Amino acid sequence: MKEHSLENNQPVNLNKLNNKFVPLEDYSKAHAHLIIACHDIIIEYQTKIVLLTRDNFPAKDDLWPVGGRIKRGISIIESLK
Repeated sequence: MKEHSLENNQPVNLNKLNNKFVPLEDYSKAHAHLIIACHDIIIEYQTKIVLLTRDNFPAKDDLWPVGGRIKRGISIIESLK
């Protein structure tokens, strides 16, 4: 796992954080107020653009490019694939 540094340049081992999750009730409360990083990608197929019909809010039933959340620990390129 990648090491990160604090202001005092001491390495921090993030391995201790593995498999520790916020309880679902707390996550649900926080999720309602957090900004969620997402990405979209334009896919051209036979000279046309692929769009999907969204199945969730805030844009339910709208046409949208392929995309989704950027998940922690996965590069944007891997996430887009």
